[in-house]
Amino acid sequence: RNTPVIAQTANTMSKDDEFYAVGMTEYIEKPVEHERLAQVIKRVLPDKEKGGGPVATTARETQPEVTPDNSNAGYQSDGKSWDKESLMNRVRGNETQLSRLVEIFLESVPADIDELDRQLQSSDFGTAAAVVHGIKGTAANMGGVRLHQILQNLEAACKAENLSDIHALRERAEIEIKILTDEMNQFIHSRGTDHSL
Repeated sequence: RNTPVIAQTANTMSKDDEFYAVGMTEYIEKPVEHERLAQVIKRVLPDKEKGGGPVATTARETQPEVTPDNSNAGYQSDGKSWDKESLMNRVRGNETQLSRLVEIFLESVPADIDELDRQLQSSDFGTAAAVVHGIKGTAANMGGVRLHQILQNLEAACKAENLSDIHALRERAEIEIKILTDEMNQFIHSRGTDHSL
Protein backbone atom coordinates (compact mmCIF):
# COMPACT_ATOMS: atom_id res chain seq x y z
CA ARG A 1 0.00 0.00 0.00
CA ASN A 2 1.40 3.42 -0.99
CA THR A 3 1.17 6.18 1.61
CA PRO A 4 0.57 9.61 0.06
CA VAL A 5 3.30 12.15 0.88
CA ILE A 6 2.65 15.89 0.65
CA ALA A 7 5.67 18.21 0.54
CA GLN A 8 5.56 21.72 1.98
CA THR A 9 7.63 24.25 0.05
CA ALA A 10 8.44 27.94 -0.03
CA ASN A 11 9.63 27.70 -3.63
CA THR A 12 6.61 28.75 -5.70
CA MET A 13 8.54 28.40 -8.95
CA SER A 14 9.58 24.76 -8.51
CA LYS A 15 8.57 22.35 -11.24
CA ASP A 16 6.21 19.48 -10.52
CA ASP A 17 8.75 16.91 -11.71
CA GLU A 18 11.22 17.90 -8.99
CA PHE A 19 8.76 16.82 -6.30
CA TYR A 20 7.46 13.73 -8.01
CA ALA A 21 11.00 12.53 -8.81
CA VAL A 22 11.79 12.21 -5.09
CA GLY A 23 8.57 10.36 -4.31
CA MET A 24 6.18 13.14 -3.33
CA THR A 25 2.51 12.60 -4.15
CA GLU A 26 1.69 16.29 -4.03
CA TYR A 27 3.06 19.57 -2.72
CA ILE A 28 1.63 22.68 -1.12
CA GLU A 29 3.19 26.10 -0.93
CA LYS A 30 3.73 28.27 2.14
CA PRO A 31 1.96 29.86 3.85
CA VAL A 32 -0.34 26.87 4.27
CA GLU A 33 -4.05 27.60 4.24
CA HIS A 34 -6.29 25.12 6.06
CA GLU A 35 -8.79 24.93 3.21
CA ARG A 36 -6.08 24.41 0.58
CA LEU A 37 -4.39 21.71 2.66
CA ALA A 38 -7.72 19.94 3.15
CA GLN A 39 -8.30 20.07 -0.60
CA VAL A 40 -4.89 18.55 -1.35
CA ILE A 41 -5.36 15.82 1.28
CA LYS A 42 -8.76 14.98 -0.17
CA ARG A 43 -7.24 14.68 -3.63
CA VAL A 44 -4.47 12.27 -2.59
CA LEU A 45 -6.49 10.03 -0.27
CA PRO A 46 -7.73 6.77 -1.78
CA ASP A 47 -11.14 6.94 -3.39
CA LYS A 48 -12.87 4.43 -1.08
CA GLU A 49 -16.11 4.38 -3.04
CA LYS A 50 -14.28 3.24 -6.19
CA GLY A 51 -11.79 1.10 -4.28
CA GLY A 52 -8.91 2.78 -6.08
CA GLY A 53 -5.74 4.57 -5.09
CA PRO A 54 -5.16 8.28 -4.76
CA VAL A 55 -7.11 10.45 -7.15
CA ALA A 56 -4.92 11.32 -10.12
CA THR A 57 -4.02 15.00 -10.11
CA THR A 58 -1.13 17.35 -10.50
CA ALA A 59 0.11 19.93 -8.04
CA ARG A 60 -0.65 22.72 -10.48
CA GLU A 61 -4.35 21.82 -10.27
CA THR A 62 -4.33 22.65 -6.56
CA GLN A 63 -2.11 25.75 -6.62
CA PRO A 64 -2.79 29.23 -8.00
CA GLU A 65 -0.72 30.46 -10.93
CA VAL A 66 2.25 32.49 -9.74
CA THR A 67 3.76 35.15 -11.96
CA PRO A 68 7.51 35.36 -11.38
CA ASP A 69 9.01 38.66 -10.24
CA ASN A 70 12.48 39.88 -11.04
CA SER A 71 14.83 42.09 -9.08
CA ASN A 72 14.00 45.09 -11.27
CA ALA A 73 10.24 44.92 -10.70
CA GLY A 74 8.76 48.30 -9.86
CA TYR A 75 7.02 48.97 -6.59
CA GLN A 76 3.26 48.85 -6.83
CA SER A 77 1.36 50.38 -3.96
CA ASP A 78 -1.99 49.11 -5.21
CA GLY A 79 -3.60 46.00 -3.80
CA LYS A 80 -3.62 44.83 -0.20
CA SER A 81 -0.74 45.52 2.12
CA TRP A 82 -2.10 43.28 4.90
CA ASP A 83 -4.31 40.31 4.09
CA LYS A 84 -5.75 40.05 7.57
CA GLU A 85 -8.57 37.80 6.40
CA SER A 86 -6.11 35.18 5.17
CA LEU A 87 -4.19 35.28 8.45
CA MET A 88 -7.44 35.05 10.41
CA ASN A 89 -8.31 31.96 8.40
CA ARG A 90 -4.97 30.37 9.30
CA VAL A 91 -5.69 30.85 13.02
CA ARG A 92 -9.24 29.58 12.45
CA GLY A 93 -10.89 32.82 13.53
CA ASN A 94 -9.08 33.04 16.87
CA GLU A 95 -8.68 36.81 17.23
CA THR A 96 -6.65 36.49 20.43
CA GLN A 97 -4.12 34.28 18.68
CA LEU A 98 -4.08 36.64 15.71
CA SER A 99 -3.42 39.56 18.02
CA ARG A 100 -0.52 37.75 19.68
CA LEU A 101 1.05 36.85 16.33
CA VAL A 102 0.81 40.46 15.20
CA GLU A 103 2.41 41.64 18.45
CA ILE A 104 5.32 39.22 17.99
CA PHE A 105 5.78 40.38 14.39
CA LEU A 106 5.76 44.05 15.37
CA GLU A 107 8.28 43.41 18.13
CA SER A 108 10.65 41.40 15.92
CA VAL A 109 10.67 43.42 12.69
CA PRO A 110 12.91 46.30 13.88
CA ALA A 111 15.69 43.92 14.99
CA ASP A 112 15.42 41.93 11.75
CA ILE A 113 15.71 45.09 9.65
CA ASP A 114 18.65 46.33 11.74
CA GLU A 115 20.42 43.01 11.09
CA LEU A 116 19.72 43.29 7.37
CA ASP A 117 21.16 46.81 7.27
CA ARG A 118 24.28 45.68 9.12
CA GLN A 119 24.90 42.95 6.55
CA LEU A 120 24.27 45.32 3.64
CA GLN A 121 26.60 47.94 5.10
CA SER A 122 29.34 45.34 5.43
CA SER A 123 28.65 44.14 1.84
CA ASP A 124 27.95 40.61 3.09
CA PHE A 125 25.30 40.01 0.47
CA GLY A 126 25.07 36.26 1.04
CA THR A 127 24.15 36.74 4.70
CA ALA A 128 21.89 39.66 3.75
CA ALA A 129 20.01 37.38 1.35
CA ALA A 130 19.54 34.83 4.15
CA VAL A 131 18.22 37.54 6.48
CA VAL A 132 15.82 38.78 3.80
CA HIS A 133 14.67 35.20 3.20
CA GLY A 134 13.67 34.88 6.85
CA ILE A 135 11.82 38.19 6.92
CA LYS A 136 10.13 37.32 3.61
CA GLY A 137 8.79 34.04 5.01
CA THR A 138 7.50 35.79 8.12
CA ALA A 139 5.84 38.47 5.99
CA ALA A 140 4.11 35.81 3.90
CA ASN A 141 2.90 33.95 6.98
CA MET A 142 1.59 37.21 8.44
CA GLY A 143 -0.31 38.14 5.28
CA GLY A 144 2.10 40.93 4.29
CA VAL A 145 1.36 40.52 0.60
CA ARG A 146 3.20 43.49 -0.88
CA LEU A 147 6.10 43.27 1.57
CA HIS A 148 6.61 39.62 0.64
CA GLN A 149 6.81 40.56 -3.05
CA ILE A 150 9.34 43.33 -2.42
CA LEU A 151 11.47 41.10 -0.22
CA GLN A 152 11.40 38.34 -2.81
CA ASN A 153 12.93 40.79 -5.27
CA LEU A 154 15.37 42.10 -2.67
CA GLU A 155 16.56 38.57 -1.89
CA ALA A 156 17.24 38.00 -5.60
CA ALA A 157 19.09 41.31 -5.82
CA CYS A 158 21.27 40.40 -2.84
CA LYS A 159 22.13 37.03 -4.38
CA ALA A 160 23.06 38.79 -7.62
CA GLU A 161 24.91 41.53 -5.71
CA ASN A 162 23.00 44.07 -7.79
CA LEU A 163 23.69 47.25 -5.80
CA SER A 164 21.27 49.54 -7.60
CA ASP A 165 18.37 47.13 -7.13
CA ILE A 166 19.36 46.44 -3.53
CA HIS A 167 19.28 50.15 -2.72
CA ALA A 168 15.94 50.76 -4.47
CA LEU A 169 14.24 47.68 -3.03
CA ARG A 170 15.49 48.38 0.49
CA GLU A 171 13.85 51.80 0.30
CA ARG A 172 10.63 50.27 -1.01
CA ALA A 173 10.69 47.71 1.80
CA GLU A 174 11.02 50.54 4.31
CA ILE A 175 7.94 52.25 2.91
CA GLU A 176 5.92 49.04 2.84
CA ILE A 177 6.96 48.02 6.36
CA LYS A 178 5.62 51.38 7.60
CA ILE A 179 2.31 50.89 5.78
CA LEU A 180 1.97 47.28 6.98
CA THR A 181 2.89 47.96 10.60
CA ASP A 182 0.55 50.97 10.68
CA GLU A 183 -2.32 48.72 9.58
CA MET A 184 -1.37 46.11 12.16
CA ASN A 185 -1.09 48.71 14.88
CA GLN A 186 -4.57 49.97 14.07
CA PHE A 187 -5.81 46.44 14.71
CA ILE A 188 -3.78 46.11 17.92
CA HIS A 189 -4.83 49.58 19.08
CA SER A 190 -8.47 48.55 18.68
CA ARG A 191 -7.67 45.80 21.20
CA GLY A 192 -5.94 48.14 23.61
CA THR A 193 -2.23 47.74 22.75
CA ASP A 194 0.08 49.82 20.53
CA HIS A 195 3.45 48.73 19.13
CA SER A 196 4.25 51.72 16.92
CA LEU A 197 7.71 51.56 15.35
